Amino acid sequence: TLASLYIYKSLALIVAVDPRFGPNPMPVSNFPETFYFVGQFRVGGIPFQVLFIFIPVILILWFLLEKHAFGRYLYGVGSNETAALFSGIDVRRVRLTVYTLAGLLAALSGWIITSRIASARPDIGLGYEMQAITIAVLGGVNIKGGEGTIGGVIMGVAIITLLYNGMQLAGIHQIWQLGSLGLVLVGSVFLNQALLARRKF
Repeated sequence: TLASLYIYKSLALIVAVDPRFGPNPMPVSNFPETFYFVGQFRVGGIPFQVLFIFIPVILILWFLLEKHAFGRYLYGVGSNETAALFSGIDVRRVRLTVYTLAGLLAALSGWIITSRIASARPDIGLGYEMQAITIAVLGGVNIKGGEGTIGGVIMGVAIITLLYNGMQLAGIHQIWQLGSLGLVLVGSVFLNQALLARRKF
């Protein structure tokens, strides 16, 4: 995953460099006006992407995890891949489906961000992987697999969003913001492992 991140990041930098303006990457802009609709339009003061993308995606993922056989297969593969394989679960298919969904959601997020800021930059999203991991762990997702809920992840999103907004309003420097995120991640990992050990005991 990290290798793919750096490969595609390098490709984005190559595409964004215009020799006429030097070696620095240039943002891609001048999209059609309809392109900005998703990221900038509001319905009753609520962002369009929240009402018509975020909430529907959450509901679909919740249904897949909680009400569909795929969710049971996913938890089974995450908990014990060997046991899942012997239980008749197509582990490769489950893994491929998860990676496909992750790629689709990443592309959707990139589209929304590009639409919101009205340009495509190769450096957009730097550090988002750390935020994503922190949100997942804070929301109760086991980094070893097999545990986690949509509700917990939403809670993690809310906590990290409030934390970032609070630090920005307080005028805290970005360096300390990243440090705080790291502390939250470490604390969440230790707490999850402690709770897991307690349940096993």
